[in-house]
Amino acid sequence: MLFIDQPVQVGYSYDTLHNGTKDLASANEMDEEEKTIELDDFIDGHIPEQNNTFLYKPHDEKIGLWTESYGGKYGPAFMSFFSHQNEGIRNGTISGPGTHYLHLDTLGIVNGCIDQAHCTAGYASMLVNNTYGIKAVNETFHHKQMYEMERPDGIFDQIEKCQDLSHMDDPDEYGDIDEVNEFCKNISAVIEELFIAPYMADGNYGWFDITHPAQDPFPHMYEVGFLNQHWVQKALGVPVNHSWVAESVSAAFSLTGDINRGDTIEDIAYLLDNGVKVALVYGDRDYACNWINGETTSISIPYTYLPSFTAAGYEPLTVSSPETPPFISYGLARQHGNFSFTRVFQAGHMVPSYQPEASYQIFKRALFNLDIASGSIDLTKTGGWSGMTEDVEIYSTKGSQDTWWRRNEIMPAPEHECYVLVPSVCTDEQREALKNGTAIVKDWIVIGIEGDENTEGGIDHDTKMKEDPEGRQRLLRLTEDKLDLR
Repeated sequence: MLFIDQPVQVGYSYDTLHNGTKDLASANEMDEEEKTIELDDFIDGHIPEQNNTFLYKPHDEKIGLWTESYGGKYGPAFMSFFSHQNEGIRNGTISGPGTHYLHLDTLGIVNGCIDQAHCTAGYASMLVNNTYGIKAVNETFHHKQMYEMERPDGIFDQIEKCQDLSHMDDPDEYGDIDEVNEFCKNISAVIEELFIAPYMADGNYGWFDITHPAQDPFPHMYEVGFLNQHWVQKALGVPVNHSWVAESVSAAFSLTGDINRGDTIEDIAYLLDNGVKVALVYGDRDYACNWINGETTSISIPYTYLPSFTAAGYEPLTVSSPETPPFISYGLARQHGNFSFTRVFQAGHMVPSYQPEASYQIFKRALFNLDIASGSIDLTKTGGWSGMTEDVEIYSTKGSQDTWWRRNEIMPAPEHECYVLVPSVCTDEQREALKNGTAIVKDWIVIGIEGDENTEGGIDHDTKMKEDPEGRQRLLRLTEDKLDLR
């Protein structure tokens, strides 16, 4: 299994090495003068310097690509590109040293934003009509949203025009045509004003979980601190810090209006018609790339078997045999042959963090040609999905045509926690305390504020200073010197 930090500049990925400092309080990055760093200073003894090619070879060479969130665009685009390259290898237009055919097997997308028109419609629905009974905006404002979305020259029309302009003037999507960039970029500002800012305004609802507050500490991001420990970086042989986000890359994508451009739906159709398995997996508590948007996309893929897919019903997602009590449904899955859509109950944007066992079963079943709902049917024995045997019926789920009948209760939200390496989860008071040096921090978590009544009774400051002097030193570094990422 290969984990890829994408896009470049996030995680441990990089193109060129820079020294830099990041102000956690404002999330601003300040690059210092570019400096050439000798890689052997970092990786000596960990990765061979002269021969860093790993020779492990899977027995079948099958490749499965799993993505999340914006991966709803990356995943289809990458797999489609690989498949077109394969066509070139087959017909001889691509040849020569280093040419290697990639055996594409599975594309998995977890809460992906695949098509911006569907995402926008999903926002409009999720705000007032979701399976948790939450109404995030009033009906009057919702009517305004619907009008702005559907009116002539409204959001839907503008997204379509953006995609038309992109196809005509920037077909390779280099993002170097100012007129296309400006038009497509401006759509995002309208969507932000109508569907994102009002939802996030009072802090009651999380971007990645509609049942959690905006400053949502879950899933916990303790890995950010762990992966930036010097000994961890040395053990892994990496020459850079681990970055959760890359503001510069995000800004570049925003400037071209990338999210509003098209072709991802067509890419998925092309993959399905070429025998690649595609599994769409959506937690039903996410707002950012919600399941309503995902389901709409699933029934809009213009591939050969779309009528058969839309005719398929939803079956319960189980993690054990139906004969093994107790019977627990973790979600509902629709599938026809190599294409599936699954709504996972009680899961936000990062589905595996909420429902790890169900996520693992979906992952395993998709890779090993089993039906998603139960894992008990070998799809290679049902005629598969290519019509290889005309007298054998391709597998389809049976059941209800929608999942709206399944409503869920709101579970208790997690206790608030300010993790200083991800300041977006901190309150304004906590961020101010971090800046002025009055925050009490242990293991990157704010556990109190000096002078606060609730803090004074619960923490022995002198004892804490004796037991954890490095914690205090770390706090001073954050508040006075900012965070040196070198």
